[in-house]
Amino acid sequence: MSSPSRSRLDPARGSSHEPGSGVHTIPLSDTTAADHAPAGALRDDGHTGGGDLAPGDRAGPYEIEAFLARGGFGDVYRARDPRGEPVAIKVLREELATTTDSIARFEREVDAVARVQHASVIRVLGRGRLDRARPFFAMELLHGLSLADRIALRGAMPATEAIATLDRVCDALAAAHERGIVHRDIKASNVFLAGDGERVVLLDFGVAKLLGDEGPGLTRSRQIVGTPACMAPEQLAGEPVDQRTDVYALGVLGYHMLTGTRPFANESPVMLQHLHRNARRPRPSAKVDVPEAIDRAVVAAMAVDPAARPAGARRFMEALRGLESSAGAARDRPVESRGRAVALVIDACPATRGAAPAVVLTELERVLDRTEQRLRAEGFHPLLCASRTLAYAKPVTGGGDPVREAQTLAAALRACAPESIHIQDEVHAGDAHIRDGKVVGGPVCNLPAKGGAPTEGVTIPEGPSARARARS
Repeated sequence: MSSPSRSRLDPARGSSHEPGSGVHTIPLSDTTAADHAPAGALRDDGHTGGGDLAPGDRAGPYEIEAFLARGGFGDVYRARDPRGEPVAIKVLREELATTTDSIARFEREVDAVARVQHASVIRVLGRGRLDRARPFFAMELLHGLSLADRIALRGAMPATEAIATLDRVCDALAAAHERGIVHRDIKASNVFLAGDGERVVLLDFGVAKLLGDEGPGLTRSRQIVGTPACMAPEQLAGEPVDQRTDVYALGVLGYHMLTGTRPFANESPVMLQHLHRNARRPRPSAKVDVPEAIDRAVVAAMAVDPAARPAGARRFMEALRGLESSAGAARDRPVESRGRAVALVIDACPATRGAAPAVVLTELERVLDRTEQRLRAEGFHPLLCASRTLAYAKPVTGGGDPVREAQTLAAALRACAPESIHIQDEVHAGDAHIRDGKVVGGPVCNLPAKGGAPTEGVTIPEGPSARARARS
């Protein structure tokens, strides 16, 4: 894996362009978020500014050579150990050194990493304090790029590559769980591909939770820690966490790796909290061509209820390992053709106007899930899956009247809906571009709006990446 943009990494904070990580304050009286800790800029140009230590300064036995990065809690420097070997030194930022919580959190990170002796976890080489009593620790200096950078440069990962990378992340995370550590910030920028990607390293235990630790609390009740776009509902709500909280983040990470995007994208932590708790779980196959079994594994990991998720990282990986061979055996050249297809568009909404009770919204989600299951069972594949709209299509094969058959199916789906849910449907047929038996483009994908006129905004262009899951 070669790339012109490789960098030396702040191994304790991850990628530089990851917004919204660290500690987030959600005021109880409004819906704004504050105190977003920036990840800082990563550098590998011998830059000597940006930190308060200068080349030639010492941190214990280590001699500082250059400033590398600024994280939410610490500055990172390139240094040399007494044998002349390069290392990375992380020092608590000077303005935080008078804050008891910051010192405790910084030292908590060192303790967490030191507990996990694993090839896919960054290695701590030493620790100490500067003359001004600021804590620091030394760790191995990595060369390569973050998983977030890899996705940004090359897009979504093939299923085999994604599963192989997740395998090593899960193994490292399982080792942490066995030692009573919940990471709480699993995301692409905290996974590092060292060298040419032959080593996958899990980074940033800065907000890790040590289960059973009765030490002083490090998070006020008004705060959440982590990255809201990747956090489980219970973590966003400030509720107790366990290893299944990390499993949820693994599901988010898997979706990100397979599709090139996160399942829920929003700048507001409050809105993200709503989406993670209430929105339908997106399936990777709605955006890329992957086996439906991968959908099941990723969606199960992102279950709202922790009890419905795999019990740990190893269980999640077991669900994916069985898929690797089938994903790798996929044809290099898909079978493509032109033909006719029938599309079925279903809109579902609460039957009453105004704000719907939570129980009705829950029932709406169940109706949409059952509808998707039935459509897939009937040979339909997704074109568009929005929060309240489903658009599915299937190629026309053999005789019969495919439009009438789809209308009959739609009527059966309406009949199964409870009185609290109103369903409106529309069926149409048209020319289609078909790949491996699935509709991936063509006029049939010009989905009709109300009144029968085509809606350009939801036209699905040709190609598997165009089968996008939209969210309203």
